[in-house]
Amino acid sequence: MQTHARGWSLWFVAAFPAVAGAQAPLVVPTVFPTIQSAIVAATNGATVLVLPGTYVENVDFLGKAITVRSANGAAVTTIDGNQAGTVVSFVASEPPTAVLEGFRLTNGRGVTHPGGGIQCDGASPTIRSCSITGNVGRAATAGGAGGIHATGSALRLADCDVFGNTGGAGGTGGAGGAYLAPSATGPLLERCRFDNNVGGIGTSGRGGCGGIEMLTLASTTTFTRCEITSNQGGNGATGGGTGGFDVYGPIAFFLPSVTLTNCIVVGNTGGNGGVGGDGGGTASRGIVLFNAFSTTIAGNATGTPTPVAQATGGLTVGGWQLSSATLRNCILWGNTRNGLPSDLYSNGIAASAATCDIGASMGTVFGTGNLSIDPLFVGLATGDVHLTASSPCRHTGGAFAGLLFDFEGDPRVVGPAIDIGADEYEVLAGSREDVALSVAVNGAFAAAVSPSPAPAASVVDVRVWSPGGSLAAGFTLLGLEGWLQPVPPVGPPALPELHMSAGASVLLTFGSGVGASGFTLPVTIPPGLAGIAARVQAFVLTPSAKNGAFAATAARDVVF
Repeated sequence: MQTHARGWSLWFVAAFPAVAGAQAPLVVPTVFPTIQSAIVAATNGATVLVLPGTYVENVDFLGKAITVRSANGAAVTTIDGNQAGTVVSFVASEPPTAVLEGFRLTNGRGVTHPGGGIQCDGASPTIRSCSITGNVGRAATAGGAGGIHATGSALRLADCDVFGNTGGAGGTGGAGGAYLAPSATGPLLERCRFDNNVGGIGTSGRGGCGGIEMLTLASTTTFTRCEITSNQGGNGATGGGTGGFDVYGPIAFFLPSVTLTNCIVVGNTGGNGGVGGDGGGTASRGIVLFNAFSTTIAGNATGTPTPVAQATGGLTVGGWQLSSATLRNCILWGNTRNGLPSDLYSNGIAASAATCDIGASMGTVFGTGNLSIDPLFVGLATGDVHLTASSPCRHTGGAFAGLLFDFEGDPRVVGPAIDIGADEYEVLAGSREDVALSVAVNGAFAAAVSPSPAPAASVVDVRVWSPGGSLAAGFTLLGLEGWLQPVPPVGPPALPELHMSAGASVLLTFGSGVGASGFTLPVTIPPGLAGIAARVQAFVLTPSAKNGAFAATAARDVVF
């Protein structure tokens, strides 16, 4: 790739002086030896800045509205609970301005509090870009959650990985990944991954849910672009726990709602025991207004023995007259109950489904534009639910206002209509890392991989960002290549992520990388370019990419 084009750099921002009156950060360990000692010294509004390293301690925010942030992210900054208690606790009414960002939280065990990794009691902190792994919930009459245990909490969780945690054993087992029991205001989870968590054993009752268990009251809880994969429900005396996601609304007139948008629930397995193993994918029980938009629930399985009637491999909804279920642009496929197809069970209610692909269903389902045909995933057996080129779910979804990106940040809509499910198929798929690119012509996002028209005087906005913020430290390039229709550029076969030829130019360089907010480059198209097309693609140079060298976005083409 040639580099004769103009390059810009943004790293000079770091040289600006601090804003007058701002508090200087409390730095660990150069000024304060431990994170907890810095929190004790901090006042509301302060920032505790933690340098790379492993800190063996159990941290309590002490009710303070402060930010505790690592300097270089979770990959190099660990808080190790040493099996001595919960790793990080918010138990004194901490507000959303209490922020934990950029840590690996591990080796916690519920002792005083139920949660192993994080405990929130009546507190609503903001937790960003953390890896919560290798924690165990408290063993008690009701076992604690291994990863996150939150009660009375409007928790804000963004860009976090919750994996490899185990729920505490008890009369009823604790959730492996997270237990959420909000009150008036529900949690908000964005771009989070719950993977390979295991529910706790239920010695006299049910086993714990593998992924996320919710007891929801008068709240509105939203999950956006979250992945719940390969979790295992705990075994139990009266039944196994749900594998992926279990939400329960008490039989009362609270009418809580839970909404999944652009989420995937894939490869989860219910626990075993008692009168029957429980559901594998998602269960919504009691009075819950359950909504799923552009969500894929696939390849989940119930536990054994033969499940009780309400256990379903994929999605169970209903169970009470005031319950409701609204599904739009969803795929429910390849889920099994006792080895047989079992994708949707509408228990005692009529589920509303439109432009969905639903396999085997029980109960009443009504709506228009639905399919019941193999969606042709790339590889369901390996958990890959990206669509293939021949998928019947391509271009067959319904209109959905405000849905601009799919579950991994690729732009919607690619083609004449939105795709069904969480994935938007791209002919020019990138390396599927945490970096994305969008192109808008006169304010309208490019609606197809085929070149988007941009006549003279059009304003083209090229935006590059790292949805999870994990590539903010990488060196970023924005490539540009002109070409003549109908033959687009072709990258080298050895680098399928690269959609540009050797004749491309580097339009911009950003030495400090791009974060979650990213950057936008506006360009006004001059006259005299009619018939010429241009391709743009962004790259982040980082050894942490899947290919060991760089992460790439999908390319976008514009014709002048």
